[in-house]
Amino acid sequence: MNNDIYIIIVTYNGKYWIEKCLNHVLESEYKQSNIIIVDNYSEDNTVNIVEQKFSNINLIKLKKNVGFGKANNIGIKFALKNNIEYIFLLNQDVYIYPETIKKLIITHKKNEDYGVISPIHLNGSGNKLDEGFSGYMGYNNNKYFFSDYILGNKKEIYSIPFVNAASWLVPKKTLLEIGGFDPYFFHYGEDMNYCQRIIYHGYKIGVVPDVFILHDRENRINEKRRVFSKENYQYIKLLLKIEFGNVNIPFSNKKIIKKLSKLLIKAFLNLIILRLKYFWGYSKEFLLILNNIFKIKKDRSVVIKKMSHFL
Repeated sequence: MNNDIYIIIVTYNGKYWIEKCLNHVLESEYKQSNIIIVDNYSEDNTVNIVEQKFSNINLIKLKKNVGFGKANNIGIKFALKNNIEYIFLLNQDVYIYPETIKKLIITHKKNEDYGVISPIHLNGSGNKLDEGFSGYMGYNNNKYFFSDYILGNKKEIYSIPFVNAASWLVPKKTLLEIGGFDPYFFHYGEDMNYCQRIIYHGYKIGVVPDVFILHDRENRINEKRRVFSKENYQYIKLLLKIEFGNVNIPFSNKKIIKKLSKLLIKAFLNLIILRLKYFWGYSKEFLLILNNIFKIKKDRSVVIKKMSHFL
């Protein structure tokens, strides 16, 4: 069999989704594909499910959780050793339709100026759009998408600045010229950064309106990040990279100085009134930005070159 596409699924504690996810993949109309699962050191029954029920699937078991982007890069590197045309990145909580992959490939072959293309993301029940996805397709991102749907004038593909990596078809050319995900991001943000790099190098990000997936995340509870918590600092670090690592926008030292100055003032004012928790909190945020901004600036100078970065 000519395996010209590799489907890469990163798993982490995915026992509630992985069997259904893989069953849908195996029912795909597009048969010229291999499946790679990269498990991020799951602590539940995920690996056992894969080994017992899907023993013919390539399973890479990592010895620690290296993050979503880096785990995908491991799968991508494995795939690139073979004669592939595409990789298909799929979340563990996503279920594809039988025609999904085939239609995406057909569409991309007619639209090779796209660096990544995605199907429409429905919720897990398939009765409405995934909430996050509906935001990506808003008027400010594409002025015609919803109007065309209502008026019955659907185009073959729609260009938008970002779609999350729950279900991406990525051609080999993109991987060789843009590379993989930046491992700076542990979880979340890596796909936004990747889309920024795609656009910088002259490619587009597309959504195909008559191709669908089910993204089973609607009932998931997102815990609020407490101020000055470890999770909140990780989020600040993520936002810093997304904003200042965006190679489509000139790097602004003035913005960084302004951001740092505000934090210094907040820390100093709280020190005066002996609110030490807030003093140390803002001070830590100041140091976090200072320690990361030089790496972000250096990374910008690297990813503007066309090559297989991070792979």
